[in-house]
Amino acid sequence: MVTTPIRVRAGGRLSLTNCWIRVNVTDDGVGMIGKAGRVELTHVVVDGSGFAGAPVGVTLAGGGRVAFSEFVGTTQNVRVERGAATIEWNYVHDAKARTISGDAHSYGFTVSAGGPVTIAHNWVDMSRAEGIGTGISVVSDTGPIDGVRIEGNTLLPGGSYSLYVRTDGYCRCGGVANVRVLDNHWYADATHPWAGRYGVHAVNDDDSVTAWSGNVLTRDSATVPVTFGDTRP
Repeated sequence: MVTTPIRVRAGGRLSLTNCWIRVNVTDDGVGMIGKAGRVELTHVVVDGSGFAGAPVGVTLAGGGRVAFSEFVGTTQNVRVERGAATIEWNYVHDAKARTISGDAHSYGFTVSAGGPVTIAHNWVDMSRAEGIGTGISVVSDTGPIDGVRIEGNTLLPGGSYSLYVRTDGYCRCGGVANVRVLDNHWYADATHPWAGRYGVHAVNDDDSVTAWSGNVLTRDSATVPVTFGDTRP
């Protein structure tokens, strides 16, 4: 069991396997585990359900891999801030429905700078999340992003849009390039008729996305293709 925030220095490396991480920190810019070194998690439970704030699980600012892990009761789960990263075969569910501040922004996975990044074969359920949020966010909040592969994910309803790919992050300090969105499956409900409330995806620069194929949306037991040009199929 891990209950104290861990900081991994530049040049360092942390590998955790078969651990239970009880998140007890809000968004301090790093989260429960992270900093400038490499972080690798395998078969790890990241649990923020016992914390009243807006818990952030893992921040990858020196590269890393998060695989075959479970995230529960959090507002943000894995955030890539620099370097290369792989996020695959994870289960995100029961996002925090209420925090002490009442205004959390909730995300399944976030890329705010760096690359190449692979986000593949994850199950992301943000349906109970408090505040504005999305399943996967690729937004240049802290620097340029180059090379993100989003493939084979299952994205349940939640947020304004289920997928963000945007260059207008708060730092205005870089673009987004070479994003590939392949074979993902979105699900809708009455509140989120296009998986997100306002659409499947939000992209402000079409040139950011270099491949889009095999994506579908299930609504009312019917499955329809999701094309790049139609955010509301």
